[in-house]
Amino acid sequence: MPYQDLVFVPEVGFMPARALGTSDNTIVLRGDMIFTGAVVPDRDGIRVIFTVNGIAADVPVPAENACPLPIKATARVTDDRGREVPSRARWITGPMLRNAGPGEATLQWTLVLEAPEPEARELALSFDGPAGDWNVRLPLDVIVASGTPARTFESLDTREGITLAARALAKTPDRTVVELEAYLDPPSNETGPARRYVTGLGPCMHSGRLCGDQIVLRHDLGGRELEKGRPCPEPTGGKQREAVGFAAVPEGARSGTVEIEAMWVQEGHVEKITLPIPAEADITAAGCEAHAVVTRQPGLYTNGSVKVEIFPKDNGAQRRLVFLQGVDVAGGSRLGMQVSHCVGKSPEVSVPDPTGRTPEVTLTGPVVEIRGPWKVQIPLGEG
Repeated sequence: MPYQDLVFVPEVGFMPARALGTSDNTIVLRGDMIFTGAVVPDRDGIRVIFTVNGIAADVPVPAENACPLPIKATARVTDDRGREVPSRARWITGPMLRNAGPGEATLQWTLVLEAPEPEARELALSFDGPAGDWNVRLPLDVIVASGTPARTFESLDTREGITLAARALAKTPDRTVVELEAYLDPPSNETGPARRYVTGLGPCMHSGRLCGDQIVLRHDLGGRELEKGRPCPEPTGGKQREAVGFAAVPEGARSGTVEIEAMWVQEGHVEKITLPIPAEADITAAGCEAHAVVTRQPGLYTNGSVKVEIFPKDNGAQRRLVFLQGVDVAGGSRLGMQVSHCVGKSPEVSVPDPTGRTPEVTLTGPVVEIRGPWKVQIPLGEG
């Protein structure tokens, strides 16, 4: 990997101290269309982020759906020596088309790529799709990140098919920041709806943990610190990564241990459970038994919603079902779906009911809590 030295940037996370990117946006005009693009360094490489405005096209989505429409198109990036810059895994990639008014659309696209070779001074972006065929050159500069110098290392703990990894450490006068990753080990071989993945570090969805579920740092002077402030998430393909902050450890501490008590795993959207509305029923999903409660919730200016609550049969089990992420009602969509998570309770999922009289609900996507604990060693001393 071309970049080794890292710094911690508040509100961002760990970044390369020096990396290739564009200093300014590249803008290209073609008729009524405007291309705007940039190369932005990230933790593991670069992101080529670009839009094309003024495309003469209608976006075939309902007027009330403000989400951009995924489309099929291809893109390729090479450097000034003709070497292709390969893509890398991330949660969501691909071109999107957004409605920009009657008969007009905007193309939005982010390419998540490996880092270019250090001697590269320009990237050539070529892509097709509803904006036509484009070839754009993006000049590169060295981008210097301003932050706290970080120490890189690797500490792993694998249990219950999940690995917790610590990879970087930064110390400021008021806090200690550790970069943590969690992922299935071995990784899921499934694709599409059947794919399994870790939803977050600890019992959470992506980032942010409730009181009582925080990540803990213990050091060799006998102290115990709970995580402090908001973590900086950096989702990668099949993994969850966060820069997690703690209070500053005392001088003299040489080593520490980061501990996570439990993890949540999304078990895929293959199993389907259909229940009437309302209902109270015992269910089994991903091999875990639970009691499901389905109720109608009144709406103020709508026909209301359907709420699904899950109560595990055995809260002390090594694996327990905490909620089902996919909740579908006939004739409805997940647009407007809400997931609420409060201290001491499993998450509650609500989806809009288009008629207020939908007879049944279909549940998919079980999320299972797996107990650890996971512990990784952290070098806190100098050097």
